[in-house]
Amino acid sequence: MTNASQLFTEAALLTRLESVERSLHRHRLVFLHAGSLFEPLRHRLLDALRGSKTSVSDRATWAELRAEDAVIVTDLEQCVTSSDNVLGEVREVVLALLDEGAKVCLVSRAPRIAYRSVPGSSVLEDAALALLAPLRREELAISPEERAPRGWPLPCVTTASPLDQAKYGNALDELGQGLVSALDHALFEVDPKNQDGLGFLGARELEGLRGAGIVCLDANKVPRLTASSSAKVLREAISHHISHTTTASDTLSPVVTGLWAIERMLRAAVRTKAIEQYGAAWRLSCIGALKDEVLRRAQLDSSIGAKSVEDLRDPLEWLTMGELLELIRGEKFGQLGIEPVIWRKLQEQLLPIRNRLAHMRMLKADDHEIVQMWLSSLNARLKR
Repeated sequence: MTNASQLFTEAALLTRLESVERSLHRHRLVFLHAGSLFEPLRHRLLDALRGSKTSVSDRATWAELRAEDAVIVTDLEQCVTSSDNVLGEVREVVLALLDEGAKVCLVSRAPRIAYRSVPGSSVLEDAALALLAPLRREELAISPEERAPRGWPLPCVTTASPLDQAKYGNALDELGQGLVSALDHALFEVDPKNQDGLGFLGARELEGLRGAGIVCLDANKVPRLTASSSAKVLREAISHHISHTTTASDTLSPVVTGLWAIERMLRAAVRTKAIEQYGAAWRLSCIGALKDEVLRRAQLDSSIGAKSVEDLRDPLEWLTMGELLELIRGEKFGQLGIEPVIWRKLQEQLLPIRNRLAHMRMLKADDHEIVQMWLSSLNARLKR
C-alpha cells in the first residue's frame, strides 16, 4: 500500500507551505488551524516550516529560542483542555517574542472558537488566521490515467479509504461542544436532508469547520461539506458524539445562572406591575385564562393543599418562560415599558437556549454571550 504521506504531490505541500510562510512574513503572528483530518499533510507541513519547533509544555523556554525564521508552537490545543490559565501564560511569552522581533506560528488542532476567553488576552484574535485547503484530485501523486484511491476526494490523507465514523469522531472531539452543537443544528434541524443549513452558521463557526476539514467553500463562497458523499457518515458521527457527551461545557454554569436571574427578574417585574394594577386580587387577575392550568401544575408539584390560585404564594412561578413572555408582550402590563421589538428579540434568542437546557442538550458557543447580554440589558431597563 502506498504510504499516506506520498499520496499527494510535493507541489501540493509547497502551495500550502508558501501560504503559511507568506502570512508569517506579513503578520508575524499566525494561528494555523489544522485538524486531525489533515494528517499527515499537517506533519509534512510542520516539518517543512522554517523555524524552531516547540510545545506549549515548554513555554518557559520559548524566550531562549533564537529562531532564524519563526517560533512554531505545534500543539496549542493543550490550552483548551487545561484547567489552568495556560493561554494567559502563552500570551505573555508570545508578546515578549513579538517585542523582540520574532515571528510566531501557533498551530492548533482545535479551532479558535473552542478556546476559553482570557481576560486581557487577545493573542488569538490578534493572530492572522491560516487554514489548509483540502486536497484536489490533481494534487494526488498519480498519473491522469490512474483512478484516484478509493474514497477521494477527501480533506485528509490519513489513508486511501473513505471517511468513516471514527475519523469524523476524532475531528468532532477537537471542535468543542459549542461548534458541534452548531453543526448539529445546521445538519439535523435546519436542513436534515441537504446541506443548506451550513449557510446559517456564523463566520467563526465556519472558520472552525473549515480548519477541521469538514466544510469548505465552493466557487461561489457557499459552504458545503468537503466530502459530500460522506454526509450520512458525518451525521451518524455527530449523533454518536452528542449522545455520548457527558462532560458539561465550561459555559454551562454561567448560562444557567444567567437564565435563572433573567427569569426571576421578569417574574418580579410582572408581580410588581400586577400588584400596582390589581391590588390584593393580583394573583387571580394577572394570569387570567391560565388560572386552572397554573393551579393544576402547582397541585401536582408542591402545593397539594391549594384550592385556588389565590392560595399560591406566587402563581407566576408556575408559568413557563414562553407563557411569561407572552403575558409580558400582551397589553395587560404595557410590556413593562419596553419596546415590543426588544421582547420579540429576547424571546427569539433566549427560548432556544432555555429549551436546550431543559432537554439537557449541548449548548452553542455563543449561548453564554447571548445570556449575559440580555441579563445586562434587562438589569439596566427594569431597575431604573
